[in-house]
Amino acid sequence: MTIKLILIRHGESDGNAQRKFSGFQDVDLTEKGIWQAKRLGRRLEGVQVDAVYCSDLKRARHTAEIIFPDKGISIKTYPNFRERNFGEWEGRTFEEVKSKYGYGDKFNLWLENTNEKIAIPQGESLVDSNNRVMNELNKVLEKHQSADKDKTIGIVCHGGTIRIILCNVLNLKLKHMWRIEQYSAALNIINYYDYEGVVSLLNDTSHLEDWWESGLKINTEKKKDE
Repeated sequence: MTIKLILIRHGESDGNAQRKFSGFQDVDLTEKGIWQAKRLGRRLEGVQVDAVYCSDLKRARHTAEIIFPDKGISIKTYPNFRERNFGEWEGRTFEEVKSKYGYGDKFNLWLENTNEKIAIPQGESLVDSNNRVMNELNKVLEKHQSADKDKTIGIVCHGGTIRIILCNVLNLKLKHMWRIEQYSAALNIINYYDYEGVVSLLNDTSHLEDWWESGLKINTEKKKDE
């Protein structure tokens, strides 16, 4: 029995556009982020999904609602799928944190991920975030592994959350997570065979490219002529 996990990063948020640490902050999607979610929704509209989960932060919830509007299933929100808690850094840009708040060596250690147990002031360490995310994911997988047929589930969450999941699947140390790119509204697919995950798609944003829209239009017109 296989679980296909469709793992989606939310569309561009106000925090992304302003290059700020958002973390647990509840920020909105930008107009561009809404457009990105709509494009991904069009890409996935023919895909049968058995369950959808998302972070409870509104940038993830809004993205999930746009992508999966008419699947006949409720979207379940789980706080443990949130982005990493950036503590005192939240709402501040990278440069503001680096130049104004003087975290010095601790900031550099976090930035380089050389010590996965170092927590951001009033925030989380990578280990804490990993434990939170993976405990929740394992519960979701266990719930669907008991089914007697293959399942497809969607999870809409955040760049850091997705990187953590991918590091676990690929057996990478958490300190390497920033080597995995995750663009806004990126699509990832992991196939789980008895809890062993295989990555089959990574950081795919082809649905946001002009050529994809053109190809979709051509295919639609072709079907009308047949």
